[in-house]
Amino acid sequence: MYLPDDRYASVVAFITGLSSASDGDMLAGFNTWVSDRVLGHSTTRVWWAVVYDSIPDSASRESQATVLLLDILEGFADSRLSTDG
Repeated sequence: MYLPDDRYASVVAFITGLSSASDGDMLAGFNTWVSDRVLGHSTTRVWWAVVYDSIPDSASRESQATVLLLDILEGFADSRLSTDG
């Protein structure tokens, strides 16, 4: 990914933009995927808030949230690839 900076909000904006470009198909089911993996149950909260709020407040919170988000996104993409074919 090519981003202007490494802030969590920039990564979220990039991922959301890619999803918008695919009319939401890219992230279809992602909110449920995130809540199940991070919280262990479904929620109405958006995926980016679930990920960010799961990291304790600290100086490295943004970088930890970014790493967690990318790990979750990779798992989601892998699961879709294995389901699709």
